[in-house]
Amino acid sequence: MKRKLKHHPVYVTFPGGYRIRVEVMGKREFDEENSEGDLASWDLGERVIQLRKGRTSKQRLEDFVHEMGHAYLDWGSWILGNIK
Repeated sequence: MKRKLKHHPVYVTFPGGYRIRVEVMGKREFDEENSEGDLASWDLGERVIQLRKGRTSKQRLEDFVHEMGHAYLDWGSWILGNIK
């Protein structure tokens, strides 16, 4: 049986303890912190994915998956940099 994912998680933790926070922001607040036209963003320094309110749950899930791709690549660099 196939399960549908209806919304994004609030936190994601990759192996090694690399934890990502996910937050949904109002359009005004999001636009103040991000480039014009962005629908979502990945902040490497804070390890946070920001999603913009006003999008359908399907659109936000698509945005989340896209930003997770950026987070995954940064996690790979982080894990390689922490190998002893």
